[in-house]
Amino acid sequence: MKKYYWSHKDRQWIIALSAIIVLLWVILIAKGSIVSRYHRQSASLQEATTVLSNQIIQKQNKLNYQAQENAVNSKKPSVRNSSRQLTATVEAQNIAKKVFSTITTYSSQAQYKQNQKKVAKYLDKKVQKSKILFASDKDTTGDSYINTAKVHSSFVSINTSAGMLDGDNLPIMVKVVYDTRVFNKDAGQTQQIFMLTYNYKQKKITDVQKPVILYQGAINN
Repeated sequence: MKKYYWSHKDRQWIIALSAIIVLLWVILIAKGSIVSRYHRQSASLQEATTVLSNQIIQKQNKLNYQAQENAVNSKKPSVRNSSRQLTATVEAQNIAKKVFSTITTYSSQAQYKQNQKKVAKYLDKKVQKSKILFASDKDTTGDSYINTAKVHSSFVSINTSAGMLDGDNLPIMVKVVYDTRVFNKDAGQTQQIFMLTYNYKQKKITDVQKPVILYQGAINN
């Protein structure tokens, strides 16, 4: 068998190729290090940006609250009354949504009763005891119709319209829409109008009138 002897030129090519391979490995390692450092720096920058944004939001909220307080306590009746009207309206709308989205969402007697406890802090004692918002779930046999008929009620939407603040009392009209299933079948949709009174000083709903049923029938998809 004839032996092959590497020429000087061949050895130079091998050395050059080896150097290129080593150089490529160095570049890849360096690139990986740069990318890793970039990701760390990006994460740190994102975290710092989030912290700064939260601080700005907190500061803005504090300034907005202070401006609102100054307007509510303004010596100018027009400014004071306008601010009270706006504040009371926003508060009443938020509370109405919390109350009705909660009490129209249930699938058992236990949840139905638990919902009453959840919204109690938004209602005065008279409204808490009212059968308008919290009708009995008992049927003629004394059992819960919610459990017997497998009633499943789900909140859909709410629209509110506020009147003018009279002292501390704000009249508000609420349209509530919710869907109901019975025995795991679509039973229909109910749309009701409620007339409420929100007390700005107590921060609670203090009166509820018997609702008017706008619609009760098949669900309109």
